[in-house]
Amino acid sequence: MRTLNGLGGLSMQSRASCRFHSVQRLHLSHLRRFSSVPSKRSDVIIGIGSNAGGVLRLQNIEKALKKIGELVGPVVGTSCLYATSPHHSFDTSSPPSFLNACIRIQTPLSPHESLKALKSIENMFGRNSVGTPGVASRSRVYSSRPLDLDILFFDRLTLESPDLSIPHPRLHTRPFVLEPLADLCPDWEHPTLKRTVAAILLRLELSKGKERGDGDGVVKRVFPLGSRLLWSLENRRSFDLEDDTWDLEGVKGGRLGPLPTRIMGILNVTPDSFSDGGKYFSVEKAVEQALAMHEEGADMIDIGGESTRPGAVQPLEEEEMRRVIPVIQKIREVSPNLPISIDTRRASVAEAAVGAGADLVNDVTGGVHDSGMAGAVSRSRASFCVMHMRGDPGTMDSLCEYEGEGGVVGEVGGALFRRLADLSGDGGGDREAGGVIPLWRMCADVGLGFAKTPQQSLSLLRELPQIRARLPRGVPLLVGYSRKRLIAHVINQSRSKRMSSNDASIPPAVPMEERDVTGAAAAFWCAQHHAEIVRVHDVKTTRLGRALADGMFREAEK
Repeated sequence: MRTLNGLGGLSMQSRASCRFHSVQRLHLSHLRRFSSVPSKRSDVIIGIGSNAGGVLRLQNIEKALKKIGELVGPVVGTSCLYATSPHHSFDTSSPPSFLNACIRIQTPLSPHESLKALKSIENMFGRNSVGTPGVASRSRVYSSRPLDLDILFFDRLTLESPDLSIPHPRLHTRPFVLEPLADLCPDWEHPTLKRTVAAILLRLELSKGKERGDGDGVVKRVFPLGSRLLWSLENRRSFDLEDDTWDLEGVKGGRLGPLPTRIMGILNVTPDSFSDGGKYFSVEKAVEQALAMHEEGADMIDIGGESTRPGAVQPLEEEEMRRVIPVIQKIREVSPNLPISIDTRRASVAEAAVGAGADLVNDVTGGVHDSGMAGAVSRSRASFCVMHMRGDPGTMDSLCEYEGEGGVVGEVGGALFRRLADLSGDGGGDREAGGVIPLWRMCADVGLGFAKTPQQSLSLLRELPQIRARLPRGVPLLVGYSRKRLIAHVINQSRSKRMSSNDASIPPAVPMEERDVTGAAAAFWCAQHHAEIVRVHDVKTTRLGRALADGMFREAEK
């Protein structure tokens, strides 16, 4: 079990070595349906996709991860998720849009045994096609794909047979394959082209444009919220998972459309939170505030029943449940489509909250405080916010030393990278229950104020581009600066320049209204640097700061 201090102290590893590090403690006794056990396990990269229509697309992809683990080998890496327009000639005039991703597994099977296993999994999900995963040639007319599994790479093997070609013969022409591949293994070298995945993608972008490739399919990175919505990570468009087709052509990149930053409104249903404890302690007041924040522009409501201010004491599990579950149920009753996040360190609370209607679990410890958290999130198929911290609310202020390479920015970025890799690879939870949390379900939070001094928090805020560069490609970044000590520190520094030294010796308390106004500048900064989510108390002021960034850095949405 990883300790809280262990998460904060992890050193940064290179991306290539992290993604291809040896995976230990893999239990393969249940993976023997197709052959006896060879002594060697092979690294295999598989393209996975579906256009089953409606919510089945995402459900099929995520359910298939468990089947692949049972029949082929454990999932030890995942990519982000991509919405894709149909890229072939189909047997229907308006085929549903695709979802696509890539996964990495380790298998004891041979290439052809793996092919047979993947084909059987496709059939379990109702695949109706004469093709097989990895075949050398296929008809150019395709049936709908409840599940599509393609072997892209098998170690560094090259193979050509009547039913299987490795590497996949068309992967270098397909953005819907190369984009997730670049998330998962950018440094993997194609054994015949002798170029890395990242170089192949760049070559395709330069030759055909980022939105075009084999079959002229449009490819957009998306972030799923529960089973309801997909958020575009290029701007603030959302797609309903119930819809069969999505207008991906309308998701403008470049300098068109608004910036991608969304607003998460904070709803503390606690008696002791540092800025608003007790204000929304009843279900009625909490629901009223949630709807008011949504009306002001909040894209999601984050509900917490435990204060994590410095020195706070964790409430009993029953009390935390009593605070949050009725609020989630009531919000879901009156606003079925409003995204809801549950802010908790407890797996039991997270699972109950998702059952009540929450879409995302926001854990300030990144799943470290409760060893059952990863399994609970994976079973519920919720999305997960992984935050960096050290210690707990009672000890974190004494754990602010960052002496590793890169200081606080290097250590926090490296620790988040490793934690995301652990959760999306060997899962940190119950593998038999599907303990892997796919990378496409996770976002990252640097944890401003959690085991960081105000100066360190300001460094992290200033270096958002450096933090992003240290995270796995495509992972959304959440920033929570609202009303924290770093804001008060900046305001008091400004005041001290206008005071005598005696007056400035004891910094005065900073009213929350002043912190919110200063926070608008932080919202502008986060939007400018394309942070996907900001977590705030004052939604209206934040929206105005974001609007200024929209106006300055992008053309109006067309």
